[in-house]
Amino acid sequence: MALCCLLPCSLMAQSSVADFVSLPNYSQLQLSPSGQYLSALRLYGDDQVLVVTDLKARETQGVLRVDNLQNKLNWYHWASDDTLLFSVETIRRDNDARYAIRRLQKMTLGKDSRPRPVVRLRDTHGQIGLVHTPQFTDRVIDFLPDDPDHVLLALDLDTPNLPAIYQVNIHNGREKRLQPARDGYDRWWTDRQHRIRLGYGRNKKQEYYRLNDIDGDGHRTLWDNDPEFKRSLSILGFGLDPNELYISAPHEKRRAVFKVDLTSESLERTLVLSDPQYNLYGSLLYSPVSGEAVGLSAPDRVHGTRYWSKEYLSLQRALDKALPDDNNALIAFSADQQKYILKSRTRISPGDYYLGDRSKGSLDYIGSELPGVTDANFAGHQRTQFETLEGRVFDGYLTLPIGYDGKRPLPTLLLPFNGPASSVPGSYDKWSALLASRGFAVYQPDLSFQISDGSHTTGRLLGERGEQLQHELIDIMDYLIETGVADPKQICLIGRGNSALLNLLTAAQYPDRVHCTASFGAITDIPMLRSQSESFVNGDIVRRNLDHSKPRHRSHSPVNLADKLSQPQLLVHGTDDRIATIEHSERLHQALLRAKQPVELVTLEASDTALENQTHRVQAMSALVAFLEKNLTL
Repeated sequence: MALCCLLPCSLMAQSSVADFVSLPNYSQLQLSPSGQYLSALRLYGDDQVLVVTDLKARETQGVLRVDNLQNKLNWYHWASDDTLLFSVETIRRDNDARYAIRRLQKMTLGKDSRPRPVVRLRDTHGQIGLVHTPQFTDRVIDFLPDDPDHVLLALDLDTPNLPAIYQVNIHNGREKRLQPARDGYDRWWTDRQHRIRLGYGRNKKQEYYRLNDIDGDGHRTLWDNDPEFKRSLSILGFGLDPNELYISAPHEKRRAVFKVDLTSESLERTLVLSDPQYNLYGSLLYSPVSGEAVGLSAPDRVHGTRYWSKEYLSLQRALDKALPDDNNALIAFSADQQKYILKSRTRISPGDYYLGDRSKGSLDYIGSELPGVTDANFAGHQRTQFETLEGRVFDGYLTLPIGYDGKRPLPTLLLPFNGPASSVPGSYDKWSALLASRGFAVYQPDLSFQISDGSHTTGRLLGERGEQLQHELIDIMDYLIETGVADPKQICLIGRGNSALLNLLTAAQYPDRVHCTASFGAITDIPMLRSQSESFVNGDIVRRNLDHSKPRHRSHSPVNLADKLSQPQLLVHGTDDRIATIEHSERLHQALLRAKQPVELVTLEASDTALENQTHRVQAMSALVAFLEKNLTL
């Protein structure tokens, strides 16, 4: 039985642009612990609404509405079978600075008419002698599933940006401090027995991990004798055995999952999961019954969710047999593991959702993320790999218009992407799907401009690695021209953030190879970026990364290269972008106008450049299509 009758499915007619780039019709699906309630974030008009459906009573109610301008839902969690916890974000503006305020809220079905704050905020006088209210109250360390009335939170109630760990009652806000703040430490993990075990901190010189003993009487620091490996790893979580820690770390030029033996002096690592083709990213997936780590959850990544548990592998094989042409991922379970939610993707589908019941052997359709995307308007991506004469191997994804016969070269768009922080093509990608539908060839090269420690650094793009990446873009253009895909006189670069900076530097260096560029949230003024970073807690990291290339800050800032940027330029920027403020695009816009260069500026009011608001998303993507159709000949 399809569940479309249980969850409201009607949507207003959408434009062809919105068909491809709209916020998902369904996202963030979860089940309550008993499996009685199914929750989902739904799109209604320009807003997203978190709805809860009682699967027994066949009744649906909306519990939270966000517009992704004034407020945004970061995540939510079923604390018990009738109580939901939310992380809700708002943007605060303080003169030229814009920063996020995140609050933990709760709602009990049948009792609360609206979400209510969990933490009782009070003004405190910290060490700096000023009134302080925490910026974040949603940093949950442990949801304490065996104690649904409480959570463990990291809160800086006394000293700004120096959190202590509290046990907080989600119903009345009473808190009990379990661990005082420790200088430099701002992130903590508990083990599966809910003990505070691992902390992460940093100073201007290094970063460090502190492991508390199981009995809490002592501690030691980890990986001090291998700082390069320490910089490269990320923590996934503890196993059921409190002396087992799962991490993500480099393995054979890819990222893989390891299990660390914490009783070993050398911190012996065992490879758990790897793939020769993909970097494996995601979150640790635990069995709600046994508590064991069973896999890596990544339903929206090209490599999908992966399991090492025999039970989960068996269920996965059964689902793959039922839906053989799809990429299937289990994304939620009831506490007894009898009910589950399946996300299924194909080469053209961003995702279809199903509700499964193992006790009944049933699998019922819920809905689709983007019902407007079909095989009539999107043909999917082709993964490509080629090797240059110098032996450099390139991976990427090519998207072609439906019906393209290969008899003539096409206007071609290059969209470099940058690892886990950006859109990862391979399954559905709104940029390439929309642009290919308009007749363009789209190529997304994985240039991997991450440095070895996993940091995404603007400074890296200003040095030798940046010059190498520019050469690599030219090599990719040559490949696309030689294979007959790209028209050499009609190649445009599109990027966001760091990739936009790379594109602008490439366009300035190779003006005869690049016909136009479109930049979303571009970094254009490196000295200004460094100066603005002083307003933020992690500014020392930004400055440290930039200072490696300090002599090039002015010469490699696009605002100082306007005379070389002779191609048509599109600049799209949100007024509330917190990484690269809108002044970056405004300054480049003015510089290009003074140099009498062709340029268009699109401003997204009260938005960032992640395009999380429906209206701004359609507006920005429509402006991109209009710009390309104006400057490229189909």
